[in-house]
Amino acid sequence: MVSQKKLLSELSGFHSTEQYHKVYPNLMLTDGVHWLFHETCSYWIADMVYSYQSLPIVAKELFQVYDFKVNLEKSTAVMICTDGNENILKKKYIEYTDFPLESIRLYYQNNVLLLPSEY
Repeated sequence: MVSQKKLLSELSGFHSTEQYHKVYPNLMLTDGVHWLFHETCSYWIADMVYSYQSLPIVAKELFQVYDFKVNLEKSTAVMICTDGNENILKKKYIEYTDFPLESIRLYYQNNVLLLPSEY
């Protein structure tokens, strides 16, 4: 798996997308998110985001923010979905993860999951 330093360096280079990567009928990833999930073997984050779209409280929001916060020491995490105005729509504790970053923020809009730098 790629190092934290390399991940952060590479992620800083994504400012738009050249193509969208379809992972579900109503979920596409930008180049940056696709690269991140591939490098960290974490497509399961896309699974979570996609599954949240079946919840009426989440699905009604046209713009969503996903904050994934990892306790690297304990290998645990929390995924917090908000409406972009800090109103929590869904919060999920994860008992184990090997995701290598302390945190990552993703945006969801128009069935596309993207990095904030790609917005």
